[in-house]
Amino acid sequence: MDNLDLLKKLGFTEYESRVYLALSELGASTAREISDYSKLPRNKTYEMLNKLEKKKKIISLPISPRKFKILDINQLKETVQEQKNSVNAIEKTLNKFIIESNKPKLKEFKEVFWIIRGKQAITKKMSLQNKLTKKEMLSLNKLSTANPTNLRNMKTAINNGVKAKMLVPYNKEAKTNIKKWENVGVEIRKYDESKWGPIGTRFSVFDKKIIRITFGEPDVSDTENYITLWAESPHFANVMRNYFLNIWNKSKVF
Repeated sequence: MDNLDLLKKLGFTEYESRVYLALSELGASTAREISDYSKLPRNKTYEMLNKLEKKKKIISLPISPRKFKILDINQLKETVQEQKNSVNAIEKTLNKFIIESNKPKLKEFKEVFWIIRGKQAITKKMSLQNKLTKKEMLSLNKLSTANPTNLRNMKTAINNGVKAKMLVPYNKEAKTNIKKWENVGVEIRKYDESKWGPIGTRFSVFDKKIIRITFGEPDVSDTENYITLWAESPHFANVMRNYFLNIWNKSKVF
């Protein structure tokens, strides 16, 4: 981030930033000097100088020709602190909002099943679920990706006591990703496609109560059309968990 971008992040407009930056580098200067240095038209320079003076960012000196200088550059630190306070306030309000939204006043309805479309959407959902998982994550998949956020969340979960196991068919595409997932602590065994059939449908089971089933390649070629069924159903989750463990116990490590 350069100084111009910094000023814009602190609330200055593009033109205000260029004028303020010129003053910070030139020191006390005339409008003409600022205009030449910042490459702004003279009329636009005067307009920005007037705005910055009204905002108490700069002052004009009672000399001829009239010169301008920054009032106190340490004001920028105050602006940063104000932004920090604002972000902290937003974060507190957001946390409160999330807590309240998880306690709906109407208890009659409970979401147990929904559909997620697209590979990117399910990757984000999986990353979040890895972060929320408390005890166990089982997954049968091709391991075609190793999303950094997903890896980070999984490592945190494993460090917190989560047992993570994956069944993956071996191929060149998955080789590098297998190593990355093993490095964060996931146990991985080879899924034998000659024995169990090719993987078209992937699934994961979280904490014996949440199940995701994704229909992707080769059945669906376009990743934007991947379909994932997501359900909070202990019964369904345990059916798929038992299926996974049956294959797991008969599979070998790479």
